[in-house]
Amino acid sequence: MSENPSENRIFERFAVEFEIEVSVLDGEDVIASETGILSNISGGGICFSSNRPELYSVGKRVIVTIRLPGTDAIEATMTGRGTIVWVGAADSDARRAKVGIMTDTPLSFDRSTHHEPPANPS
Repeated sequence: MSENPSENRIFERFAVEFEIEVSVLDGEDVIASETGILSNISGGGICFSSNRPELYSVGKRVIVTIRLPGTDAIEATMTGRGTIVWVGAADSDARRAKVGIMTDTPLSFDRSTHHEPPANPS
């Protein structure tokens, strides 16, 4: 494998800044989760900024949930599973890291409607 992950890319990457939740798996059990910022995405992978790089190592399995920009009425996410393929230093902060995930299959899209809670009768 090349030292530069970009040399191994098959799909074009697109820069985005969405909130992402990454859950680290041990078998089928979630052992840790964090919320970070998605840096870029492609047809085969995801790169995000982590505040907890100690959670990730090459080969770890993860579940990702990307929160898409929504409205007051709808919340949309894309969810899928993948494998950590690289962990590298972030440009400006030694406590942060960029993490590369290879997705297993295309991410699934989910949309939920926000409902107002029923009024409390007095």
